[in-house]
Order: sequence, then structure tokens, then C-alpha cells
Amino acid sequence: IGKNHYEVFPEMPRKWRDVHQQALHGFVEHNNQDRFTRLDGSVCHTSWECRPWYDADGKIGGIILYSDVITERVRILKEAKEQVEQEKKQLEAVLSNIDVGVVVIDMKGDAFHVNDAIARIFGYKDKSALPLNASVFESLFQFFSYPERKEIPPDKWPLERLFRGETVNKEKCVIRRLATTGRDRIVEHHGTTIRNAKGEPEYQLLMVADITERQQAEEELRKTKEFAEKEQAKWLTVLDHVSNGVVVFDTSMNQIYANNMQARMHDLIKGEETQLSSDFVSRNFVVQTFPGNRDLPHDEWPAVRVLAGEHLEGETYCVKRLDRSSEVIVMFSGAPVYNTRGEVELAVIVSSDITAQVEREKQDKLMQERIEQTQRLESMGVLAGGIAHDFNNLLMAILGHADIALMKLTQPSPVAIDLNNIKTASSRAADLCTQLLAYSGQGKIVDKEFLLRRLVSEMTQMLKTSISKTCVLNLNLEEQLPMTIGDSSQIRQIVMNFVINSSDAIGDSNGTINITTSSMNCPLEYFTDDYLIKPL
Repeated sequence: IGKNHYEVFPEMPRKWRDVHQQALHGFVEHNNQDRFTRLDGSVCHTSWECRPWYDADGKIGGIILYSDVITERVRILKEAKEQVEQEKKQLEAVLSNIDVGVVVIDMKGDAFHVNDAIARIFGYKDKSALPLNASVFESLFQFFSYPERKEIPPDKWPLERLFRGETVNKEKCVIRRLATTGRDRIVEHHGTTIRNAKGEPEYQLLMVADITERQQAEEELRKTKEFAEKEQAKWLTVLDHVSNGVVVFDTSMNQIYANNMQARMHDLIKGEETQLSSDFVSRNFVVQTFPGNRDLPHDEWPAVRVLAGEHLEGETYCVKRLDRSSEVIVMFSGAPVYNTRGEVELAVIVSSDITAQVEREKQDKLMQERIEQTQRLESMGVLAGGIAHDFNNLLMAILGHADIALMKLTQPSPVAIDLNNIKTASSRAADLCTQLLAYSGQGKIVDKEFLLRRLVSEMTQMLKTSISKTCVLNLNLEEQLPMTIGDSSQIRQIVMNFVINSSDAIGDSNGTINITTSSMNCPLEYFTDDYLIKPL
């Protein structure tokens, strides 16, 4: 214990060490008859099988070696072929030295030959202590079926069945010696009838092999495999409940696993999540760069790059499924899985569907641009209001001085015409200041009568300068409109807002903005509950 296997058995040849390494790489090696020369020059033959065992994660944890020294068996078979008739005593000696228990019973039920191996199997030191009387033997032992472990009655024990002419061939059972505790042995029986030259049954030969250790190892292997399968099922269930898509590709780009999120992400139907051929994947899926939407060649696909040994971390692509017309924007991360030889065996890809996130970011960016534009307009309004206030003060001074100059004229003069023109121009400039104040929202609410057609006409120049260069402003103003009562500055602001919003809606495209004024008679029934203000 604690020593290296090769230290304990230094005579172990190189070929067996190579077999161990092959098993550690996932191969199962066996040889039914292997010649082995020891350090002292002696030769033995073995029958062996070497296979890997796996831990709960499916990784190779070590090797299991089943071996049986068959040197004596080989020698026996060789000598038996040469002297089967002449050397019966030598055959008996050979049978006495093999590990397989042998008992030969004549047709009267008397033991003709037993070896020490069968005595050891039944818990005795040698054959001299083995009870050969049938009734005594039945009182000391119990037989149970394997693996069910149901008790077998004595009349169905292997030797009894042989006497009845039944076949006993590699039948397994459990033998329990009642005089001891914990002495259950798993054995394998093989029996045959030895006939004389006349073809009459002369002896019953029963061979018993103790396979307890082998069966225990196989049972442990079975339990380990069941445990691994349960663990795998548990983790697959966990993966089916994560919010990210998980997909696994083999080295041929066949998809061998996809969790529920991956299946929903790419519209995989029942069965497609566990097996999709590389041909199906390449024929029905397209991977594009994002942004830009440039088709990637197959050797640049994320899974192909991971199979080449790359690690991916947060790379974004657009994935389209052509046969379903579906499209998702996906963020990929991936890593290769290596086998014991250091070769890439699988590619594991974890993906996140960020289609909704990209759309939200797009909308947020658009909203931010609109907010910034509104802020710019507000800043322009504040600036326009300040300029209008200052300019209005200057206009008041001009109008005042023009009135004073007119009052000082004592007789009709050509200068009066110029002074009146100054007053008219100043009044129009004051109206422009009023419009600027209305645009900036700083005007005062003054209800008075005005013509809507004239108000819109006076705003034409300002409206044209406020809209996009790709827009055309058309006016369709009715001549015979009744007078309107209200704050003309607020009406100007409403018209201005309508026109600017229309220009923003058109954007960089070519378009036309039409302003139409008209009148209509509205009966009382026209005003439904949708109107906030009811007529008096």
C-alpha cells in the first residue's frame, strides 16, 4: 500500500505499461492468452482485460484490470492433448493445483475427485476437511440465486440438476456457509457428464469458479455508472432552467445538446435540441456580424473557432434561421473541452438573447436625441425671448421719437411721410417681437379679435425658416373667415409647434406641410363626450 504499481511488480514488461496508458486514454484492451517472462526467466500466461473507470463528471479517474493467471491451464491443455489417455494421474494432479474448484462424482453419488480450490471456495483449508456426504453438505450450506439472492432449494442445486440430465453452463449463484458470518461467495458453475466408450454416463464433472471480486468490481462499476447518469440528468435539468442558452458541438460540428433556452431561442422542435447534423446547421442557419450584418464564412462561426481551440468572451452576432425566418441578436461565450490526449473534443457555447436589449437601447438613444433637440429648442426660445425683449425696448424708443418728430412739424412736410413709414416699420417689427415672445413662451395672455388668415400669413417667413430644407410649406387660407377671439401670441405658438412637429416627422425625406384655414357649422350633436369643452 502506498507504493507505485510498477515498484511492486518491477518485472512488468513495457507492453503492459503501454496498455495501462491506452486505458487511461479511454481504450479497452484485452488479451485472452498473454505470454509473460518474469525476471527469473520463468514464463507465465495470463488472460486479462484493462479498461478505464470514470468519475461523476465523466472524466477518466483510473483503470480497472481484470486478470487471471492461466499458466497452469495452458500447460494442462497442452499436456492433455498429448497424454489425455495415458496420464490420468497427472491430469488429477493438475486439477488439484488450478484455482477453479473441481469435483467429480460417480453415478452412485460418491466423490471420485475434489481439489483444494473447491475446498477453499467453500471456506475450508484443503479438501481433506470438505464434507462429501450430501446430507451433511446440505445442512452446512445455503445456495441463493444471483443477483436476485433468492434461496435455491437443494433439489435445484447444480450437482443435483446434473444427475437429472439438465444443463449447467456458466450459472451464477451465491454460496453461504452457515457456520460462519460474512462468508458469502459468488461463484460460477459449469457442469458436464463424462461418458464411457459406450456412451453411458460414468461421472458428473462440476467446475466452480469464485467470481466474488470480479462481480463486486462490476457491481461497483454499475453503481458508479448509475450515479454518473443520475448526476448527468440532474445537471441537465439545471441547465434547462438557466436563463442563457447552452449548446454543445462535437468535432464534426454536429449539435449534440441544447438546453430549453437554446431551443426557444432558435425555434428548435422536439428532437432537434439533442441532435442536429453539421449539414443541417450550415444549411439552415446564417451567422452575421453585429452591427453591420455581414454574413460570416463557415470557418469564422463561433462554434468552429472554439473547436479550433479559441475561447470566446461576450462576442455579439446576429443569428438567422432560414427555414423558420427567425432572427435573434446573440451574445456568445464559449470554451473548448479537451480529452485526455489534449485534443479538443467538444465545443460548449453559452449564448444570451439580447434582441430586446438592443431594441431598448435603440429606443433609448432615439428618445435621448429627441430630449436633446427639445432642450436645444427651449434654449433657442429663451434666447429669442431675451432678444425680443431687448429689441422691443429699442422699437418703443424709435416709435416714441417718431411720434415726437411728427408732433413738432408745424405744417405739412415730406418728412411726415418718412416718419409714418418709420412708425409702420417699427410696428411690424414689434409684431415680430411679439411672435418671438410667443415662440419662447414668454408672451402675455391678451384676448382680442384677430383674423386667423392674416396671423398665419404674417408668420410665413418665420415658419419657413423653422422647418427642414427638404420640406415645402403650402398655405391654403380662406378669405372670408369670421373674426377669432383669443390670445394671438398663443395661436402663433400653436401654429409654430404644429409646423415644427410636422417637419421633425418628415425628417430627412422630402415632404410638404400644408396649412389650411376654413370654417364649418357644428350642431350640438357634433360635440360628443370626446370633447373636453362643451359649447354653451
